[in-house]
This record gives sequence, structure tokens and C-alpha cells, in this order.
Amino acid sequence: MITIRGNYAEAIIYADAVEPEARRQVQELCDQPFAADSHIRIMPDAHPGKGCVIGLTMTYTGKIVPNLVGVDIGCGIRTIRIAEKTFDPERLDRIIRQNIPSGFNIRKAPHALVERVNLDQL
Repeated sequence: MITIRGNYAEAIIYADAVEPEARRQVQELCDQPFAADSHIRIMPDAHPGKGCVIGLTMTYTGKIVPNLVGVDIGCGIRTIRIAEKTFDPERLDRIIRQNIPSGFNIRKAPHALVERVNLDQL
């Protein structure tokens, strides 16, 4: 494991070695005021990303940085045990794709609630 201490936070990388650019991205994250009081953990497959290291897991305390959410393609995935014996994964996939927007440029107009979010306060 590698521990990186910054001006505002500390991160643990669950690997014995990591690319220099990935290490730099973790250091930069730990040096940001919004990272204060966050628990930052970096998965063993860490590698440099666009603006943020891939493999980042962290708690947010009061502010969310949109550029850090969804950098890793698996971000936000949750696994659950399904008790039903006749589970149909193809049906579930179809329902998700029909009801949950995903991808780039999916909206023709801004979301109806966008005015409620004060981005300056984030």
C-alpha cells in the first residue's frame, strides 16, 4: 500500500506501485480544499485518467466535484443479491435502457430542475 498525504487529505492506494502520473493526480486531489475530511481510497488497478485518477473512491463532505463523478466507467455500480429464482437479466437490462437516460448529449433541453442547483455554492 502507498499513502499519499496532501495539504487537506490523505489517500491510500491499494497497490505497491503506481504510475507517476496517477500518483501526481492523487497528490493533486489531496491538496484540494474540498477533499478535507474525506476518506480517499484508490483501487489497485489505478491509472491516470482525464483530470482524475481512475480507481478513485472517496467520501464527499459538503461539496461534490462533478468532474470526479463518473471518471471510471464502473463508477456508481452497486451489486445486490437477488432473491428471486426466476430472474430474467435480459428483461432487467431492457427496462433499465428504456427508463434510465445514459450517455452523452441525451437531452434536447436542460433538465427541468437545473435552476434549483446553485453551481456557485457547490
